Amino acid sequence: MIGRLLGIARRPRKLAAMETIDRVAVTCASGVAGDHKGRVIPGRQPTRQVTVLALA
Repeated sequence: MIGRLLGIARRPRKLAAMETIDRVAVTCASGVAGDHKGRVIPGRQPTRQVTVLALA
């Protein structure tokens, strides 16, 4: 199966408007760089990295 990336979006702060971006670093440890859900709290494991939505 060949996929196609339709967009990348992140929310820099809780309740902030979603922003679309052209490029971003993504890691297993903290997810999408600059996204508030990916911030690492000292002494805790991150609970969310990346959400992938698929159209069938």
